[in-house]
Amino acid sequence: MTEYCDRDAIRIDTTAVRRFGDEAAALAARLHDAADRTRHGDPSTLSAVLGPIGAPVLAALTATHTAHARDLDRLGGLLGGMGDAATASADAYERTTTETATRLGALSEEL
Repeated sequence: MTEYCDRDAIRIDTTAVRRFGDEAAALAARLHDAADRTRHGDPSTLSAVLGPIGAPVLAALTATHTAHARDLDRLGGLLGGMGDAATASADAYERTTTETATRLGALSEEL
């Protein structure tokens, strides 16, 4: 029989985990919003100013602009996933703790 030692216990502050999940979700929403605003700033309007000589610069600027919006969306998706995972983890820890306490309580009553 293995002896129980306090350091073998896993302790999770589900409130902090859930708060992290909420913060990550809020930041994800802000990144998606920034991506939407970035997409509305179309660099092609500069074509009249840059003319044919500035076409290569405009092409590079447009490619960078598109990549920036895409990366903001990607980061928002990643943070959103982290937030969802944190919230799901907090729920699972709380559920497991409650179920284990219930089982142990029932077992102790039988003894």
